[in-house]
Amino acid sequence: MPDYKPLIVDDVQHAITAVNDIVIALQRDAPLTSDLVEVNYSKPTVDSFHQSSQAVVNNIRAASDKASQWLSETGDQLSRNLEESHRVEASVRETSSQLAQTNQHVAATQNHIDALNAEINNANAHLSNTHRALSDAQDRLDRRKREQRAVRIGAAASLFFAPIVAIGLVALDLGPMEDAVNSQRGAVRAAENQLASLHQQLQSQQTALLNEQSRSQALSNQVAQLQQRAQGLKAEVARLSDARAKLAELSANINNCLHAVDAALSSSVTITSMGSMRNVVTGIKGIATGLSSDGMFAGPVAQLNDAAFGALDRRVTAIVHHRLTF
Repeated sequence: MPDYKPLIVDDVQHAITAVNDIVIALQRDAPLTSDLVEVNYSKPTVDSFHQSSQAVVNNIRAASDKASQWLSETGDQLSRNLEESHRVEASVRETSSQLAQTNQHVAATQNHIDALNAEINNANAHLSNTHRALSDAQDRLDRRKREQRAVRIGAAASLFFAPIVAIGLVALDLGPMEDAVNSQRGAVRAAENQLASLHQQLQSQQTALLNEQSRSQALSNQVAQLQQRAQGLKAEVARLSDARAKLAELSANINNCLHAVDAALSSSVTITSMGSMRNVVTGIKGIATGLSSDGMFAGPVAQLNDAAFGALDRRVTAIVHHRLTF
């Protein structure tokens, strides 16, 4: 949106210059302190008055048009900002909801990981016990095999002396002990498989946790950015609302001044309905104040008092009457 203020200030400055030109032209032959009305103004003076009057009208009208455009565009910008503010606030709510759900998943996954770690500790203890049990069973079997080998060696030497005893010793059955060893090996494999499965589940959950934590961080950053944008829009909406209120007042002042200018200087106004130059000057001064540009209200127009305004109005009426009746 363009910055209309310097453009309006320029228009008002030109209007003030034109009013100063009117004052200078109408007091050239007789000062405004003189009550003389029927001044024999020269044609160049009359032409200068008309040009300056039209310049005042044109510049205040241009300022009015710019102020109206500025007010309209500010209102449009305010509407857009309000709409965007509503969208951002909705995004904040939606993203915050997603963040809350993600954080719940993070907590649930962490609890699952803690439970898996506890199971793994128990599985490690169980595997350790099955290894010890297998080792004990293997030791018993090995010891029995050694005993059987010793018996066989002894039986071969005593076969001739006690054949029945020797045969009984050699016939010791190792089957149940071997079955116990094999069973214990199966228990070890089962424990190892369970532990491997738990580690696989743990790795899967840890990967899921990292992904969920990453999503949580991304959503948290997004919420922070959206909240910052929402705060910026809120401040901008407040600024635009304040600016729009001030612009509405400025635009009304300029339009009121334009009516005063039209009444006092426009060629379409009749003598009986002519306005006062005091209203013109007061209106322009009010615009300058509204624009925070009181410094540009200077020159002869700033020196006019009540008597000077009366004399000026009478001379403007006379010169306009001369033009309308010419």
